[in-house]
Amino acid sequence: MRLVKLLTLLLGLIVIPAAALGADCSAAPGDADGDGVCDAHDPCFSMNGYELREPVLKLRRLGEPGENDGLRLRAILALPEHQTIDPPATGLRVLLLDGDWQSDDVMFDLAAPAGSEWTTGASGTSWTYRAAAGWTSAIKRAVVKEIIPNAAYVAPKQYAISIDARRGTYDATSDLESHFLMIAFAAEGVTDQCVVRPFYPWLFTGVPGLDPYEAADWMPACKFRSNGRSLDCTSGPRVGPCRVSLPNDLLLCDVQNAAAAQPQYRVATGNYYDGPCEALPGFAASPGVTCTATGNASGFAIHTSSPDATYVSGCTWQSGDPPTLFCS
Repeated sequence: MRLVKLLTLLLGLIVIPAAALGADCSAAPGDADGDGVCDAHDPCFSMNGYELREPVLKLRRLGEPGENDGLRLRAILALPEHQTIDPPATGLRVLLLDGDWQSDDVMFDLAAPAGSEWTTGASGTSWTYRAAAGWTSAIKRAVVKEIIPNAAYVAPKQYAISIDARRGTYDATSDLESHFLMIAFAAEGVTDQCVVRPFYPWLFTGVPGLDPYEAADWMPACKFRSNGRSLDCTSGPRVGPCRVSLPNDLLLCDVQNAAAAQPQYRVATGNYYDGPCEALPGFAASPGVTCTATGNASGFAIHTSSPDATYVSGCTWQSGDPPTLFCS
């Protein structure tokens, strides 16, 4: 097993294209979209920035004997308004890379093909896949269902997704390596309807001159259990009023909740609130987030920050017509 490279952007949890880690896509078919993931195993047309939220990926019965590996994935997809999914027409594909996320780092590449094995719910906003051939090594069941949007994810369209696969023989891996999960709404070929999530090692070790580093519990990370027979990849516990795990989402949760509380304060006092957000009516702070309001009779601003967030300057909500929300 390769020891993981020390990523200087680990704490940022930024989606890093494989090119940044030294991927070589010079061999055909190359890397047509330039996102750093070699086309030989790239279901995504581009790195569009859509992130898989609150993923829980569990791999079971890894190693010998083969043909019995299992997979369970639960997560939330957050997509912009213009993206419309249709799994029965496009199918669905899930891919996990490890190491440097190159073409020879594919741990598994599974698909639920388009067609009659998909059924659509009565509301037209949920889809279920059941594989007819139960003995094959592939996805056995997949469910995609539109859900009430979580304010912390901002995107207006959000879907809960669950995937179960069995009878697999997945490539060997290590929890000292980075992993990169991709879900595409195309059973074959490439599409821009892709959601991704990097997972980093739970423990950094073997880097000369540096002490072993243990990841914080909120970091998307993978860790072996059951003597290496099981690999769990998660984003950590959900906390705060929006029940999310990542620091950036906590900032967005609090800035929007504080902004929603300001009109109530103005009705009661004649002015918008100025001071720590905790005094706003009905406001509940997320752990580790600093929230401050500035306001007067004509308008207000809300600012949130966290030392763990990749939004280094934080998030700011400015009242107006329309209001603005900016994170950097």
